Amino acid sequence: MMEHTLLARQPLYNRDLDVVAYELLFRADQHVEESLVDLVHGLPGDTATELMLSTLNHIELDKIIGEHLAFINFTRAHLLKGAYHQLPTHQVVIEVLENIQLDDESLNAIESLVNEGYQMALDDFVYKPEFARAVALAAYIKVDVYGKTREALEQELAPLKATDAILIAEKVETERMYQLCRELGFDWFQGYYFQRPRIINRERLDLIERLLSHLSGLLREPRQAVRPLLDLAYTDSGIWQRLRHLLALDDSCGDDAVEEQIELYSYDKAWLWVVASVLITLDQRPFELSKLILVRARMMALLCQTTEHSAQFCFIIGLLSCLHRLVDKNPKDFIDSCALDANVHAIFFDDNNTLGRVLTNIDAYQSMTDQTLKEGDLSLDYQQAYIEAVAWGDTLCQQIIDENE
Repeated sequence: MMEHTLLARQPLYNRDLDVVAYELLFRADQHVEESLVDLVHGLPGDTATELMLSTLNHIELDKIIGEHLAFINFTRAHLLKGAYHQLPTHQVVIEVLENIQLDDESLNAIESLVNEGYQMALDDFVYKPEFARAVALAAYIKVDVYGKTREALEQELAPLKATDAILIAEKVETERMYQLCRELGFDWFQGYYFQRPRIINRERLDLIERLLSHLSGLLREPRQAVRPLLDLAYTDSGIWQRLRHLLALDDSCGDDAVEEQIELYSYDKAWLWVVASVLITLDQRPFELSKLILVRARMMALLCQTTEHSAQFCFIIGLLSCLHRLVDKNPKDFIDSCALDANVHAIFFDDNNTLGRVLTNIDAYQSMTDQTLKEGDLSLDYQQAYIEAVAWGDTLCQQIIDENE
């Protein structure tokens, strides 16, 4: 049995770019020197079932998905064993993988779970007449759109549009593909496109440069006054409005009220609010990129707070390791431009640096790539840190983002 099971999530969006669900991604770290393996595709069915259920039994699902649905990949072994019985019907969508043979045995199992109140999704689905029974049972149908032409997608969608299923475009990687999928009538969308910046202008770059200057200053003088941060926020109406929203101040309250309210809270809470407000202002709906950055920073603080560095220092290191995504720059060029002290700069590029190894592991964890958790760091609980960071980040963003955006 494997000792380390890793869990992450990828959001699904509706046509208004609201998050409506998360696909839960499971990986197992078999040994220090082996890569992360997809539980669903890379392990025997029984082993995958045991690991998936064991993981879900030891976490609070609400911390990962909130009030949203959780799409969970199931193999044939999962289905035939009825493994879904341990999962709540109102929160879970059973995702049937594309490599499952849709024979009578599988279809009978799917029909049973649907009759018990579960919803089923067909993953990476391409219609064939012999799959009509499966389509009739599906509440969701995912279509892999990566690299496909309009003509190919139109052909794949034609027999599916008559169904009652929600049609999901998965592996949306570019603006062009996203717009095409909207035109073709997809209901929901999933892919890494939504974690990339879409508008990069001079104002955005100026704001990031000012944020970087302040973060670099905090690394040198950790207890800087909140005043410089408030000055940064005050010069941008978007950031200022987010702080007003977070503090529940209406338009009748003057700007002085923001400062008065900020002063009522601790320094640690105040600077986090301003930094998060800046990130979200730099981002765009659905704000997934700013959430990813905040989760990484929080994970870094949780995992490294027992070292000689403060939680604030580790949080800022986590921020700096990911801010390049907001301007779509090469990470090395971005860090080089930050004018950091040599010992701080080494964290990002020295393989022997303790904090640097944790950063690499967090990157592997969040992206669910085939990287390996580095030897010596497996005592750190990455999954627990991820779960706590996601819950913290979701709550903070909900407080800052206006529901009308």
